[in-house]
Amino acid sequence: MLTDARANWRPARYTSALWGCAVEFSYPVVKLIDYRAQREALAASPNPFATVVLAHLAALETRRDPAGRARAKLTLARRLYERGYDREQIIGLFRFSDWIMRLPAALEAEVWQQLRQDEEARGMPYSTSVERIGMQQGLEQGRQEGLRRGLLAGLEVALAAKFGAGGERFFAELRAVEEVAVLAAVAERLKTAATLAEGQALLARPAGEPEPGA
Repeated sequence: MLTDARANWRPARYTSALWGCAVEFSYPVVKLIDYRAQREALAASPNPFATVVLAHLAALETRRDPAGRARAKLTLARRLYERGYDREQIIGLFRFSDWIMRLPAALEAEVWQQLRQDEEARGMPYSTSVERIGMQQGLEQGRQEGLRRGLLAGLEVALAAKFGAGGERFFAELRAVEEVAVLAAVAERLKTAATLAEGQALLARPAGEPEPGA
C-alpha cells in the first residue's frame, strides 16, 4: 500500500543479488491516490477503511489549505456518526483523522466546538480532540482547576478507548484526585502503558516521590 502523492511512482518488484545469485520478489501495489475518482463510492461505503482513505486523500489535498482541511475534517467526523459505527470504531477512526489532519490551534478549536455541539445533540461524547483542547484551555487560563478539568477530560476519553470498562472504573478514582501533577503523570504514562496497572501505580506513590529508575 502506497500513501504518497506521486502518481507515477509504483514499485512492484524487489530484487537482491550477490555473486551471481539473485532473488526477485514481485508484489501487487495499491496506491491510495488512485481512489480520488471514487469519492462518492467511498463516502457511501459502510467499510471503516473507506473513511481512512477519505481522510488520507483530504490530508494530501489540503496541505496548504488550512480552512479547507478544517471543513474536510468536520465532514469526515460527522460521517463517522452517520455510518452507524460503534463507540470503539468512532474513537479509533477519529484518532486517525485527527492525527493526519492537524490544524492551526484556532481552526482546531472551531472544529472541536462544532463537533462538541453535534455530539451533545446526539449524546455521544467520543471525540479525542477534547484531550488536547482541554489541556490548552487550562494552560491559557492559567488556573489549576482549568488544567485539572482539561486533564480529566482527556483521561476519560483515553482510558475508555484503551482499556474499556476497566479504564472507566479507574477514571472514577481519578476524578477524586486534586493534584494536577499526579493527573499529568498518569496522562503521560498512559501514552505508552501496555496495562492499566502502570497508570494505577502512580496513584499509590506518595506525592513528590520519583518513579522507579528516575
